[in-house]
Amino acid sequence: MSSSTSFEDATTNAQSYWATTTRLRLDAIQNSVQDRRRRQQMLKLELQALQDVLSSANKLYNTQASICSLPPETLCQIFAYLKVIRKPIRTMYYQERKEPSSIAPGPVQIFNVNDPPSQMEICRAGWMSLTHVCSYWREIIIGNPSLWATHANCLEISPLWLPNIMFRSQTLPLDLTFDSRSKKSKDRFQIKRLAFVDCLSDFVTGAYYEKSDLPLDRLEDLHIDVSGVSTDDREYANDRLTQVLRDWKGALAPRLRNLTLLCNSVLWDSPMFSAELTSLRIELPANTPAENIPKYREIAKLLRSFTSLERLTLVTAIPLSVPNPPRITLAPTLRNIKLGADGRNKDCLKFLQQLVIPEGCCISIKADKGREDNGPVRRIFSHLWNLSLPRELVIDESGYAMHRAPQAREFWVPQRNSKGQADATAILDVGSMWYGTWHATDSIEAPDLSPLQALSFHYMGYEGTAWPAHYASAVNVKRLGIRFDQGDLGDTMLNALTELSPVDNSTFKLCPALDTLVLIVSAGYFSRALSMHGFTTNTVALVNLVLRRKEGGAPIKELVVHASMRNWTVWESLREDVVVTFAS
Repeated sequence: MSSSTSFEDATTNAQSYWATTTRLRLDAIQNSVQDRRRRQQMLKLELQALQDVLSSANKLYNTQASICSLPPETLCQIFAYLKVIRKPIRTMYYQERKEPSSIAPGPVQIFNVNDPPSQMEICRAGWMSLTHVCSYWREIIIGNPSLWATHANCLEISPLWLPNIMFRSQTLPLDLTFDSRSKKSKDRFQIKRLAFVDCLSDFVTGAYYEKSDLPLDRLEDLHIDVSGVSTDDREYANDRLTQVLRDWKGALAPRLRNLTLLCNSVLWDSPMFSAELTSLRIELPANTPAENIPKYREIAKLLRSFTSLERLTLVTAIPLSVPNPPRITLAPTLRNIKLGADGRNKDCLKFLQQLVIPEGCCISIKADKGREDNGPVRRIFSHLWNLSLPRELVIDESGYAMHRAPQAREFWVPQRNSKGQADATAILDVGSMWYGTWHATDSIEAPDLSPLQALSFHYMGYEGTAWPAHYASAVNVKRLGIRFDQGDLGDTMLNALTELSPVDNSTFKLCPALDTLVLIVSAGYFSRALSMHGFTTNTVALVNLVLRRKEGGAPIKELVVHASMRNWTVWESLREDVVVTFAS
């Protein structure tokens, strides 16, 4: 018997069986003496049974697909890709807050102003519906913990599914993000890290707080960001955050160590600020009204309470200046402080001066350049300098970085901003050095630069020829880095290094101990620096500098050149006078 005949017979037999079977059962119901409602209920049961049979048949059919012949490892990879594409969906609808109006043509629905500004409903499983395709797929998916350990946006997942998600992730750390902006972020918890972005109401009133079965006793990192809520909802978000801070109980998350609050106001005596925190980040928006700025006594009490704090970030959350404030001794464990002044440079300076900072702590200050009064920024620079006399100063497009020891060779020619190096003692970010007219070192308040052993100008920061006088005290600098691609400024610096001291003609006026010169090229000039064309003036000044220093008895021993200039012919002519090395 041919295969086609067998298939036709099977088709006929299947149709005959199911048609006969269903007709007999349905006819029996139709001819029943029961009333119409009773027959309707019986038909409903039959339809449900048929749907169950059909579902089982579909699953059995799916198991015969060619994809089911793939090994489980391959299917897991495919399911992982589908998970990214086919996300759970939670349909949202927004309620409008309206007031009665005599102009409105019809009735106006009034909502309670205390209700959340938006609500969500109708949860769809997304990729998790794959567990219902067939038993083979279900077994593979449920048996793979890595598929369940990471979820990009838990606001789209029904809270009823979370217990299964946790169970199926087995012993793997859960990676969950609650983000109403749908931003990508890495927030881990077991439950270890927890992030709420512009959706705090779900934390306070939803299934993720007091009514939740989530094991917050393992929570180590809590990130709450309500800075992006709309203006209309800002007051509501602030009220919800205040509720969280006021009602927080230490027993809820005894392992909490890292806390981030990006908000408009803070309850500074909240129990959430436990003494065991190791990282605290609080950022208030620019132009925060005075009533939301912390009082000095509030911030002092808070900072003194920490015993294990390692990282502290306060942006705009700097108290207003008060007369004769008491000193604030910070935890000896502190390793990193970041302060953002938001234009309040005087308050930032006063606050900084009252901090007793442990030795070895890196201090980063974001102080915008004042257009009229630059005195506070200069005094901040001097204060940071005197806290721990640096051995290297780096000046770039954003400001100043002080290092407790000269940087390793791989950082001499930076590919990007070098202020983030681990050995930085202090960082002063002034926003931008572009087209500036002053430096923090050009006033009578500038510190003595003699402790420096290395000085790097990744960016000059202002035009003019008076700059050498500001660095005349850097007499012990042995390594100097300059931007060789910065046109006339590079030429000005190179020529200044050839000038003799007016006091002693046997020594040079600037950096008399110099023995290593680093020529820096910014990323935007890499292609241009492949040729000497356009750098003629600087190249002539460089050759003159090498010869003059050698004749003056203080030769430059090494030129460290960016690799983009490797093919320049000038290096061969200088090799008899100086060692030329290339760095990238």
